[in-house]
Amino acid sequence: RYFRQLVNDQNRILYSAVYFYVDADDLGKLGSSREEREFLRYCAVILQEHTGDTDLLAEVSDHGFVLLKFSETMEQVRDWILPVFQRLREYPQANGAAPGIRVTAGIYPMKREDRDLNEILFHASRGAYEAQRLQEDYVVCSGELLRQFAQERQMQNQLGQALDRQEFELFVQFYVESNSRQIVGGEALSRWQHPEKGLLKPGAFVPLLER
Repeated sequence: RYFRQLVNDQNRILYSAVYFYVDADDLGKLGSSREEREFLRYCAVILQEHTGDTDLLAEVSDHGFVLLKFSETMEQVRDWILPVFQRLREYPQANGAAPGIRVTAGIYPMKREDRDLNEILFHASRGAYEAQRLQEDYVVCSGELLRQFAQERQMQNQLGQALDRQEFELFVQFYVESNSRQIVGGEALSRWQHPEKGLLKPGAFVPLLER
């Protein structure tokens, strides 16, 4: 609600959208929904403590928070985020919880043309998921990474159409018994016969289907 009041054409490029994502599988290790809520509440309190007067914090999903951080340089954002992660990592020791709860962040430096909040959140959230994949605390959304996200988003939008058009094909990799040279089994593998990109292996589309 406060986005348009806070962010304008004069200050937009001084903001970064920082999306904090709590891994849902790790959250399940806490054992109960009450403990999960307690950890999310703890995250909210820590982030609130690190929110300045010119910043904006909101919970945007069951496992995600976004903080619009006002900062003149990316170096300042990096210096700011390090103690945040230090505090978040203290939770298991302070509360007797199981270790290994992963929180990752995606940092999206806003551009002059950024006016669609949904697009801003999308870029920052994808950065957080990429940080999770890379086992990093955070990832800064560079131009190259944004191009990769755009391609993934385009392909994700094409998945439903691809299923309707039956563009997915089944391939069988056979198992052969070496002495008799007889086929004794096989592994079923899917491929996407993409109309523009050609034959795609599962690594190119299974993560998109899972999301």
